[in-house]
Amino acid sequence: MHSQIVRRIAMFFCPFLLLGLVSNGRATAEGTDFTLTVVNTHQTMSCGELRLESGCFLCKRGDITYRYKADAIEKVTYKGEAIYPYDIPVELTEADLYEKDCDYLVKTLKSPLILENNPDIFILVGTMYEKGICTRRNIQQAYTYYRMAGKPGMKKYADLRRKSG
Repeated sequence: MHSQIVRRIAMFFCPFLLLGLVSNGRATAEGTDFTLTVVNTHQTMSCGELRLESGCFLCKRGDITYRYKADAIEKVTYKGEAIYPYDIPVELTEADLYEKDCDYLVKTLKSPLILENNPDIFILVGTMYEKGICTRRNIQQAYTYYRMAGKPGMKKYADLRRKSG
């Protein structure tokens, strides 16, 4: 029921979002709070900005961006806490929103895992921004996440996910 209301609201604002409210899927931090560990060599790379794009981590240090395939990265940490690999699931549920587990919610927001094509997570994060749960209320950001949940291919992904349990 809640997600249907959210989707209706998102559809109403869709024309406005097409005018330029596009998120670039970027996780940023002051300094070099992100650390990537490369598979086999265990080399570590510190990043001030990290994003996941087309199956690759883009790690920005100063003016230089380094590109690593996701399967070449063993671990990603944010301020010393592991947020990748994917076998450490970041689950975000409506219960988390209403219990206001802010530490967990903010950790989820800063995680590159949120950039996976999971429409349910996009809708819940949009709700966080819309209602100001553990974040500053930001309607534009909320509707950006709602729009991302409605991107082509998201429905197919959501249907496959539901079928698999």
